[in-house]
Parts: sequence; C-alpha cells; structure tokens
Amino acid sequence: MFDRVLVKKESLNHLRHNWKYPLFVTFVTGFLSVCFNAKDLISSLFSFTLSSPSPAGFIWFFMSPVLSIAARYFYLSFVKTREQASFTDFLEGLNLWFKGILSFLYVLAKVILWSLLLIIPGFIKALSYSMTTCIIAENPSIGIKKAVKLSMLLTKGYLFDIFMFYVSFLGWFIIVLLTGGLFGLWLSPYVNTASTFVYLFLKETALESGTVTHEDFEA
Repeated sequence: MFDRVLVKKESLNHLRHNWKYPLFVTFVTGFLSVCFNAKDLISSLFSFTLSSPSPAGFIWFFMSPVLSIAARYFYLSFVKTREQASFTDFLEGLNLWFKGILSFLYVLAKVILWSLLLIIPGFIKALSYSMTTCIIAENPSIGIKKAVKLSMLLTKGYLFDIFMFYVSFLGWFIIVLLTGGLFGLWLSPYVNTASTFVYLFLKETALESGTVTHEDFEA
C-alpha cells in the first residue's frame, strides 16, 4: 500500500515554482486534441447521436498514444531532475512514436479480449497494464511484451491502491467539465506528476523486494 495523500502532496511540492513546462506540454497536447476532435465533438453534441469518426478523429486515434508516451517521457525527466527538465524532453519523447502506437494497440487488444469475458476482468487488467507506458518511456529499448509483463509485476498487490489513487481525482475532473476543460491545464500536470511518482515508487518497491531486477528493464 502506498500513501496517495503523501504522493499528491509531494507532487504539488515538486510543481511549486516549476509549472512552466508541464503547463506548456498540457497546452500543446490539449490544443492538438481540440484541433483533431472538435468537429466530431460538435457534431455529436448537436445531433445527440454518436457518429462515425472523421478522418481527423481517426488520425487522432493514432496520434494520442504518441503524445501520451512523449508526455510520459517528459514527466519522468521532470520528476527526476525538476528544474533541468524542459520542453525538449517532450520533443525527444516523440521519437518513441512507433512504440507508443504499438504498445497502445497491444494493451488495448488485451484489455478488449479480457473484457469479452466480463467488464471487471478487463478493468482489472487495464490497471495491471497501466505502467507499460512509463516502463517504455524510461527504457526505450525494452520490448513491448516485456514491458507489459513488468507492469503486471510492478502493480501486483497494488491494483486497488492505483484505482483509489485515480478515484481521488474525481472531484477535480468534475471541475474540468464545469470549466469547459480550462481547469485541465492545471489538473493534467498535477495528475501526470503524481502518477509518475507512483510508478517510481512501485518500481523501487519491486526492486527492493526482488520481484524485479535492474536487468529486467534492459532489452
């Protein structure tokens, strides 16, 4: 069990006087999301039906995991080095675009297959695979299947803690909706910084217990 209150407090302390680049990364990814999804969103709102995605929405389906792994690459640098992290780290993370897409599709396929049994097994597996992107971003040479297996090892025994960690942000997400997404500019850096601290905690704990070794994170 990890103390999510302590993790969130540590994250805010880490962000204090260092919001510049996290906010910029959030703005860039958010702006691109709006650009590619605005038409589909407006169409759904006014027609009150779910329409097939536009070409832009289809492109976003593949662009989203690319930006996600680049953002994770940035936040790993930000948590580890703080003031030394910059937007360049995000740009460097874009080099992982191919693994970002493949890992997203691989995890998505596995979650869908588990969900065909029941929703709950699929949800549990989604939590179990949740550290895959972090592992790949921190260890770019590692294989996708190996990253997924390591994620399962890191999260074993912590699935409920991870679930409650994200649930604890529910109130903030409601505020994001009420502010038309503007509050997300503040919330996204907070959640991403905190979730990166969670990943590093799980990794360190697994290393100390012998569940994994440093060699496991090599290609």
